[in-house]
Amino acid sequence: MLDDGSDVLLGASELIEPGNPLYDEEDGDDNYVLVSGDFDAGSEEAHKAFDPDYRRIVIGPRLALAEFKRQVVSAMQEYFSSEDAEEAVRIILELACPEYHYEVVKRAVSLSLDHKERERELVSKFLSAAFPTLLNADHVRKGFERLLEVVDELEIDVPAASNLLASFLARAIVDEILPPSFLMDPYIAGVGGEVVSQAKRVLSREHQYSRLQRVWGPGDGRAVPELKVEMDNLLLEYLVSGDMVEAERCVKELQVPHFHHELVKRAIVTVLDKSDEEQQSMVRLIVQLCESEVISTHQRTGGFQKIESLLDDLSLDAPEAHKVFEFVRSQVESKLQSTGQ
Repeated sequence: MLDDGSDVLLGASELIEPGNPLYDEEDGDDNYVLVSGDFDAGSEEAHKAFDPDYRRIVIGPRLALAEFKRQVVSAMQEYFSSEDAEEAVRIILELACPEYHYEVVKRAVSLSLDHKERERELVSKFLSAAFPTLLNADHVRKGFERLLEVVDELEIDVPAASNLLASFLARAIVDEILPPSFLMDPYIAGVGGEVVSQAKRVLSREHQYSRLQRVWGPGDGRAVPELKVEMDNLLLEYLVSGDMVEAERCVKELQVPHFHHELVKRAIVTVLDKSDEEQQSMVRLIVQLCESEVISTHQRTGGFQKIESLLDDLSLDAPEAHKVFEFVRSQVESKLQSTGQ
C-alpha cells in the first residue's frame, strides 16, 4: 500500500468504525493517489512532502482521502467548541488538499446531524464563512450531491436526516453559497427525491428567507438579510456623512467578524454606479477597517473573491462593474501594502 506520509506528518488518528454516522467505506481504501492527466511521477512537482524520520520522498497529495476526512472532523469538533470559523478555515486550508474540499461540506453537515441546533447553526455559518476562500461553488455542489447520495444510510443512525438535510439545502441557497438551479438539476432531483422536494417547498413559502436564517433556532437573533440591510445602511450613511469613525463603530457593533467578507462585497457594490469621489471615499473606509484590524486579511480577500465571481451578473445593471471593482481592489491593496499590511 502506498505510504502517503500522513502518520508521520500529522500523527496516527483513530479510525472511524462501521456504524458511526461518519463512516465511509472509502476510508479503508488508501491505495491510490489522485493525479492530473499530465502527471509525471518523476517531476519535482510530484513530490508533495518529505518524511524526515525515514528520509523518503512522499509522492501524491499531502494526505490520503481517509486522513483528510479525519482531520476535517477534528477541525469541526474544535470549531464547535471555539466557534472560530476563520480558524477552522485556516486549519483545513493548511492541509493543502483542495481536490478534497467537497468533503468538507459532506463531513461538516454529517457531523452536525446527531448534534443539536447550535451545532447545525454553526455549520451553516461555517459554510458561508468558508465561501469562496476554502469552498468554491463546485465544492459546495459536489458536497451536497454526495450527501443526497447517502441520505438513506444517514437515516439509519439519524432518522431525521432527510428533514435536516432539506433544511441545510434551503439554508445554503438563502446564504447564496448554492444556486437555486441546483435543485432543478435532473440528477439531483432524482437522487435527492423527497429531500429536494421538501427544500423546494420550504423555499417557496412566504417570508422563507427570514425563517430559514433561524431554521436552527434563534442563534444570535439576527438574520443574514437583516445584517445585509444594516450593512447597506451604514455604508450609504458613510457616503453621505464621510464620518469614518462612526462607520467603524457601526461595523464593530454588528459583531459579525465572520461575515465581514459580505461587508467588503457590499461596499464595492454600493459604489458601482457612484462618482469617482465616492469610490475613493469607500476605498478609504475599507483601508481604515483593515488597518485597524476590524476586517481581517482573510475576510478582505474573501470579499474580493465573492464580488469577482458576481461581476458578469452585476455588469447587466452596472456596465462599469469590472472597471470599478479593479479600481477599488487595486487602490485598497496598494494603500495597505504601503503601510505594511
